[in-house]
Amino acid sequence: MGGLSGVRILITLILSLFLSTWSIDAWAGLPPPADPAYGGGGTTGPGGGAGGVYEGVCEGSGVCDPPRGAGGDARLGGVAVASNDPNLTFSASQISRLGGVGLNSVPINLWVNGGVVSVDYDRPGAQYDGYRSLVMFGADVKILNDLTLGIAGSYEDVDLDTSFNWGGNDKSGLGVNPYAFLTLNKLIKLGLTGGYSFFSNDYKSRASANGAPVVGGADSERWHVAPSVILNQAISKLQLFSQLSYLYASESVDSYTNSASRFIPSDDYYFGQIRLRVRAS
Repeated sequence: MGGLSGVRILITLILSLFLSTWSIDAWAGLPPPADPAYGGGGTTGPGGGAGGVYEGVCEGSGVCDPPRGAGGDARLGGVAVASNDPNLTFSASQISRLGGVGLNSVPINLWVNGGVVSVDYDRPGAQYDGYRSLVMFGADVKILNDLTLGIAGSYEDVDLDTSFNWGGNDKSGLGVNPYAFLTLNKLIKLGLTGGYSFFSNDYKSRASANGAPVVGGADSERWHVAPSVILNQAISKLQLFSQLSYLYASESVDSYTNSASRFIPSDDYYFGQIRLRVRAS
């Protein structure tokens, strides 16, 4: 019996990883501009960053799933990259979340979720490659069995080698992300997630392969909000899931002066995206 349960768990993990990776490829967004540091739909910009946090809350906590007990179910989470640029390719790996406290008498769900995305962008004149990692941990509580309130902390880290200018971009920061989900009935659930993150950014470039490096750094902050409507329908043993959401994110980058005494003014970036996810299990 134990062997059969182990096989079922292994099959579930393999299928979850496959479906999560497929979903990442299917999401649509805006292609990043020549500056890969803040592409609207790129890996490190407000679209990719906020999208990853939003999906991390949904997948990590399990609040988007069908009605569950206090402990939830253990499953794999996701890391979002929003881009439909044909020059951008990536692969992803995830770690499974921990399945809450698992006690019916304690209505608190504790979870952790994370993943790594490897990115390769090959548009001439803007080539770069690297990775983006996201780790999240959170807790939520059910109120009157209909309303779930929670909060999650996040840590993001981005490391890109920008071969087009013989340099690189490094970005890391922390975030606070509250969320709420209201169950209207067995079929419909409404959700609202948001968050604030602050980052430290380091830039490096060269005029030629053997040139002296020009370095600089700036702080940035990002806000995002995402309302959603979730439909869950069980047909015999088939579970159908769909989620329609709108993600809005903005990021402000401080001005700075690089080591070549060049002043780089502050800038603001905005991103909006309608998302539709469909899953059957």
